[in-house]
Amino acid sequence: MFIVRLDLPGISADDVAVDVSEDAVVISGKRCTESCPSGDSWQADERRLGRFFRRLLLPDGAASAQTRPTLADGVLEVTVPVIPYRS
Repeated sequence: MFIVRLDLPGISADDVAVDVSEDAVVISGKRCTESCPSGDSWQADERRLGRFFRRLLLPDGAASAQTRPTLADGVLEVTVPVIPYRS
């Protein structure tokens, strides 16, 4: 089993894409700017904003058609079964 986990706090499923090919998993998305209520100001903001992109190569034997991405509690998990090599 090949498992990828990304922490994506505050990002909805609509703002992230998981694309799987025979040899790679590509995860991309965008974290939008949060707006302040009128009259308030930010003291600090330690979240990166804007687009993100990750490309991870899959191991030999990966069953990419059976990939299962889930997003729960700010964690994206992409599970790709790997078929063991048999001679």
